[in-house]
Formats: sequence, structure tokens, C-alpha cells
Amino acid sequence: MKSVIKKKLAHSIKRYPILFDIIKLISRLFDKNEIFHLLQEYNRSKNEISVLQIGANDGMTNDPVREFIVRYKKWHGHLVEPIPTHFAELKKNYRYISSNRVKFLKYGVSDKKDSIPIYQIKEEFIHQFPQYAQQIASLNKSHLIAHFPSLKHDDEKIEPLEIPVITIQELIDQYHIEHFDILCLDTEGLEYRIIMSFPFETTRPSILIYETLHLTPREKNSLYDHLKNKGYENYQFHFDSISLLDNTCSKWKLKYQAYKN
Repeated sequence: MKSVIKKKLAHSIKRYPILFDIIKLISRLFDKNEIFHLLQEYNRSKNEISVLQIGANDGMTNDPVREFIVRYKKWHGHLVEPIPTHFAELKKNYRYISSNRVKFLKYGVSDKKDSIPIYQIKEEFIHQFPQYAQQIASLNKSHLIAHFPSLKHDDEKIEPLEIPVITIQELIDQYHIEHFDILCLDTEGLEYRIIMSFPFETTRPSILIYETLHLTPREKNSLYDHLKNKGYENYQFHFDSISLLDNTCSKWKLKYQAYKN
């Protein structure tokens, strides 16, 4: 019951981005996780910070970079989101931020140009589910059912949405993204493909933050080995992993040494 109330409250607050950001700022007096500590230290060390966020969702839900973008004018970058409803919310939720700091790109990203199905609840049935259901979509139909078990016997309420996909190199080239400090990925299992095909020879972000919850152990180990060969140190947490170049955030590394992979 507490979880349901919390989700309803969070959804209501998201209708008012400025209020959401104020509450988030206040909550950081009591709630600081490993990603926040990392970005806080990095923020103190740089005069300008650029972000490439792939899988930006609505710009609020479980978003590690939003609070820094809205609070510090030195933060800027490109936010990428392929799902039309999420993309519309993303733009709306950043509306009060100066438009020359953040650019919004409506793409799916993987290791090859293609199209992929994203599963979501059909619009005609969405009213039968909690309000936050409109924010849940996945490459994996079972992931959607895990959120809403009733769909197991009502999968006619689920529809695949075909999303056009380009490669990370095409994205960088097309929008002349010559440099960025932070690469942030939340792509429902495509993290492995994106990082393995990333052009580290020409672009080397200092920080990679990426979800590893949906990767197999073999994929994770292969990914960590690949990143070590590219000069990164890897840290594994419950849902996410973080990879840092050798000279990045030394105090944070000491604090989270136990999580190094």
C-alpha cells in the first residue's frame, strides 16, 4: 500500500517540473546514492559539463542527470528518447530550462541501423492501470508483465511500437556531437550493443553510467573486459554500473572501492 501511494504521489508531483526539482533538491539532504556522489564530485571539478543521455524517458523518472542540468548552467547536452509519448513529456518537463543548453533527439540507438519493437500498453486500455503505466515500455514483453501481472492473461492489451534505430556513430556524426563528458544509458538491454560499438578511438567520455539489470552475466563480464581495455575502471551496483577513466573522481573511487569489478 505504501508503495502504491508513493508512486501516485510521485506521478502527481511530476505534473509540476519546478516543484519536482525543488523537492528533489530538498530530498538530497537525506538521500544521496552512489551516482549522485559521483556527479557531485565531478561537478566540482569542471567548469563545463556535457552529457549524452540515451533513453532519457520523460526526463524525470529515475533520471540521474536531471537535477544537475536544471541546477547548474554549466551543464548541457543531448537527450535521446525514441518513444513518442515519453519524448513529448521529456520536452515538456525541460521547458523552463534555457533551450540552448539541452537538445532533444527522437531516436532509438543500437549497434546497427534497424527498427525494433517496443512493447507498451495500448492507449485504449491504459485507463485500467495505475497512472505511471504510461511511462512503462520495454523491448521485452515479459518486463511489462512483471510490472503488471494481470497482463499475463490479457496480452491483447499490449502492442508493439516499431521504433527506428540508428547507430551511436551515426548519432554523433549527424548532430556533430564532437565531445561529451558523460554518457548515460538506460535502454532496456541495448546497453551492451551500444557500448561494444561505441567509437572510443575518437570519443572518450570520462564517465559512463549504464543500466546492467537486464544484461546476462556473460554480457556484463564481456562489457567490463572491453571497457578495461579502453582505459576504464568498472564499478558494479545493484541496477547500474559505472565506468570511469583513470583520472576521474579519485575520492569517489576510494569511497566505492568495494564495488570495483
